[in-house]
Amino acid sequence: MHYEQDRPRRLREQLRGQLVTPEDPDYDAARAVFNAMVDKRPAGVIHVAQVSDVIAGVNFARESSMPLAIRGGGHSAPGFGTWDDALVLDFVNRTGVRVDPQKSRARAEGGTTWADFNHATHAFGLATTGGIV
Repeated sequence: MHYEQDRPRRLREQLRGQLVTPEDPDYDAARAVFNAMVDKRPAGVIHVAQVSDVIAGVNFARESSMPLAIRGGGHSAPGFGTWDDALVLDFVNRTGVRVDPQKSRARAEGGTTWADFNHATHAFGLATTGGIV
């Protein structure tokens, strides 16, 4: 039993980002998604800071036989970015956009919304088609 209780602490030690579990005061905020009608209770939410957090989270979920959910910008109307008793990799803080104006290309991180993308490309006189959500 001690081994199981120790697992979240060991996962936290591997992360640069934050692991939020049901015991944490900000759990309800961390598990919330854009569609407030979706009310899932994941086992934990990792706010991804860098690629090593993704690796640690995927390994932890696999070793624990735990479902894994991936949340990008958080706007999935059906709430696909979360799941009960799953580990959620939340990319909400990964919103960087790199624009190469010479090639008219942009590269966006996993949590980027269209608003983030449009803001970055507009500075270079570029635009793309896409929805709001």
